[in-house]
Amino acid sequence: MLSTCESAPAFDGVATTMTDPAELNRLTALASSEGEALAALDGCVARLHQVQAARSALAGLDASSLRAALTARREALGEDPQ
Repeated sequence: MLSTCESAPAFDGVATTMTDPAELNRLTALASSEGEALAALDGCVARLHQVQAARSALAGLDASSLRAALTARREALGEDPQ
């Protein structure tokens, strides 16, 4: 009986054999870190949303308020006000 499911080869149709234990450990650790990578990505996306919201809020400020906020930030960072 023929199978209707195709197998997905590891590397462009080439099956490989790996015997280096250190490389096997590295690959399995990396493969199992997907959840951690997704959590980090989720955190980055949330931070980007915060950045966009902050930019939107700053864009709504009048010129003198924005200038004062930028001056205060420069002073807090120890930069020379220009």
